[in-house]
Amino acid sequence: MPFYRFHLDVPASPDVVVQRLQSVVSPKRWFWSSYLMPLLRDPSDRPFLGTVRRDSFKIYRNIWYRNSFLPIIRGRILGEPSGTRVYVTMVVSPWVATFAAGWFGAVGYASLKDSLVGGLGLLFLGVFMLTLGFYLEVRIARYRILEALA
Repeated sequence: MPFYRFHLDVPASPDVVVQRLQSVVSPKRWFWSSYLMPLLRDPSDRPFLGTVRRDSFKIYRNIWYRNSFLPIIRGRILGEPSGTRVYVTMVVSPWVATFAAGWFGAVGYASLKDSLVGGLGLLFLGVFMLTLGFYLEVRIARYRILEALA
């Protein structure tokens, strides 16, 4: 399952870090709005959707297109003597992970039973698509988080 973790040391108090994060996070929208997003999108929208609490956050990127590989971003905000340390973990959606595990299992079973070459090709293609789709989005999300907390 695609997974990415990093931490940031911010030379500011935890309250300032929370305020900075809240300034780039909008509340999560209702389900059907994701289908109407291209019509309803406001250019001044914040780059993330989700919730920010005093010591943690759970967010995802605010995009106008559909992307199943969009990472769910969870973080912890901890006060340190020199400022604040922010731990960030990004994972693929549980629905996508479940689908991928089932698909990889089915392709693996079929390749052992019938055509090893064709099955392995599909297996590697699936791993490549999942990994590439996830890590391209991780790169954008990490940049936006660093930009917000700098």
